[in-house]
Amino acid sequence: MRRKKKIIIAVAIAMALITAILLVSLFFLGVGVTASKAELTIDAPFFDTTINASEIVKIELYQDTVYGTKINATEFLGVMTGSCRNAEFGMYFSCVHKSNTTCIAVLKNDGFYTVFNLENEEKTIELYEKLLTLYQLK
Repeated sequence: MRRKKKIIIAVAIAMALITAILLVSLFFLGVGVTASKAELTIDAPFFDTTINASEIVKIELYQDTVYGTKINATEFLGVMTGSCRNAEFGMYFSCVHKSNTTCIAVLKNDGFYTVFNLENEEKTIELYEKLLTLYQLK
């Protein structure tokens, strides 16, 4: 009887831990952007990249974006990260919340785009305006 009780307690603890990890993931996973005069860093689940400011050719805002085909990308909790392809950007790096079709596209001097957004359109547009000012592209 004691062994069965220990097993039930262990299973209950394991399920509580799994639930806690999933809840933490829901609140802390997403796309994060840090920008300084020297570089732009994009952090997302399973992918992060840093772009030197000297590599940035242009920054554009796109709305109603079709993110295209995943080439070597993953999708976790609605965030798509990795290599993708679409008609607008060709082959590009994606760090997007798929539920938000407004995104920021950074074209680097190697001709490659990095496309990202925040959890909603308003925050994405606000970030876009800050980036234009920071990198003096407006």
